[in-house]
Amino acid sequence: MKLKEKTKDILSILYMMYWCSSEEKTNYSKLLKQNDEKNQKELSEKYNLDNIFETKDQISININNQIQDDVSLIERKDSFFIKVIKRIKNIFHIK
Repeated sequence: MKLKEKTKDILSILYMMYWCSSEEKTNYSKLLKQNDEKNQKELSEKYNLDNIFETKDQISININNQIQDDVSLIERKDSFFIKVIKRIKNIFHIK
């Protein structure tokens, strides 16, 4: 089932407070602590001050490369009037 995070939190609290035995409570609390430590570790790696500036530089380089690639793909189309003027100039051999 797809549940919102708040719903999951409420269900976990209800489970821990009312539905599980003392053994299950200790195991469940250990599991919660492990998950919390894991999440904290991931956050510290993700938002490490040393790595933030390095990743920004890499991202900006990648964006610049993508922009250059995108710019090279743009076609310039002349309007109808410019095409007509070019045809007329071509007929009279005017540059």
